[in-house]
Amino acid sequence: MADEDRTRADPGAGDAPPKHRSGAGTFGQTRAVLRRVARARRRRRWAVEGAAVLACLVVLVAYLGSRSDPEPGDGQGVAPAM
Repeated sequence: MADEDRTRADPGAGDAPPKHRSGAGTFGQTRAVLRRVARARRRRRWAVEGAAVLACLVVLVAYLGSRSDPEPGDGQGVAPAM
């Protein structure tokens, strides 16, 4: 069998790209571009976390404002007659 026939028969041989991606999406980009992308991701993460905190505060305020029963000791209850 000739060498070229063996390489055709073996699917892993030849000019196939590697199966692992060590730097997927970063090949050929400069450090400045990678830093800019990282900063954009960081800003996006801060924005999402800030929106989540704001939503939690709104829910907490709505919960505290919707309580209709007065707590004991607020002075709004009628004093017992003696």
